[in-house]
Amino acid sequence: MEELDRYISSIVADLKISKKRKLELISEFKDHLELLKLQYMSEGYSEAEAVRKSIDSFGEVKQLKLNIMNSLSNYRNRITLLFGLLLIISLILIGNKIPMPGIDLALSSNLLSTSVFFMMIFIPLGYWVPVIFSKSKKKLELLLLALPLTINVIILFSFFMMSSIRINYIISISISSFLGGLIGYILLVSVNKFYMINIKLLTRN
Repeated sequence: MEELDRYISSIVADLKISKKRKLELISEFKDHLELLKLQYMSEGYSEAEAVRKSIDSFGEVKQLKLNIMNSLSNYRNRITLLFGLLLIISLILIGNKIPMPGIDLALSSNLLSTSVFFMMIFIPLGYWVPVIFSKSKKKLELLLLALPLTINVIILFSFFMMSSIRINYIISISISSFLGGLIGYILLVSVNKFYMINIKLLTRN
């Protein structure tokens, strides 16, 4: 029994998860290992032999840790957080060099600069929303679609009484907002994959 406890502890000890989640994993692993032990004992093995065979069947500690980290990956790690902060700082610095576009619906020349402006706003949103709501990936997908629509509704209400709004203006902001959010999300996934590759390499060593 002590050997099983030591084995389970070696799996969960270094996992960056909450204490409650660790206790849940310990309970799940112990139940599964106990069932394996009973199965081997029913086949004629002694208790000590059944424990060793249960551990062998369950898997190697390093690989189990890696599998758990992959399954619990929620974008909240040092690399993704650091990159996200650098992304915001970079966009602020770039934004300071680009004049904020005015909303002049009569000038089509203003359309491009406004589209770029909205795209730049939504890049950090697309990056940080999954980090903040890391356990709600389906909500994230809905949010990425809903945010551009929200911006459009605000624009419509703001300018409804002032001027007619061109359809190309609305379409352009919708597309640029969505692309900005998508770019941010792709950056997050790429950085997180890079982080997990490094974890795998470190685990194998």
